[in-house]
Amino acid sequence: MRARTDTLKNNLFDTVPVPAPMMEIRKASIPVSRRRRVIVLDRDSTIRYVTGRMLEIAGYDGFITEKGDDVVECCKKAKDRGYQFDIAILDLAALNSTGNKEIDERLQQVDPTVSIIISCSDITDPRLRSFTAKYEYRFILQKPFTLYELNQILQRVCA
Repeated sequence: MRARTDTLKNNLFDTVPVPAPMMEIRKASIPVSRRRRVIVLDRDSTIRYVTGRMLEIAGYDGFITEKGDDVVECCKKAKDRGYQFDIAILDLAALNSTGNKEIDERLQQVDPTVSIIISCSDITDPRLRSFTAKYEYRFILQKPFTLYELNQILQRVCA
């Protein structure tokens, strides 16, 4: 599978390789009772697009945003309407950008049942250590990740 994305810089189309879908993953990850809802915060448009497609292939309902406030607002609206997000995948770089500080804390205040996964490019980043120490995150997703790796961590979180 290949994902086609529109780059904002020069309005050209890039083709980004995406791991081939694994049918076993697709069949195994769709819960019988309902599909799990995942909200993704990432600054990179390509990562947002590819992650959204991966979530779809793996059988999850994905909601993708680049703004931290949108994550909190979506979770509030979902809770008000009687459903909730099960998992939030939050990009470390997006969390550290201006205006997004404390998004994870606000998200936990809105819905403490949301499991948070921190995604980052560099797992040796000192900011990651401070986040994991402060909030005791158990789940870290290193970028770039494959469909298999994403599905594995989502299944661990849902277990």
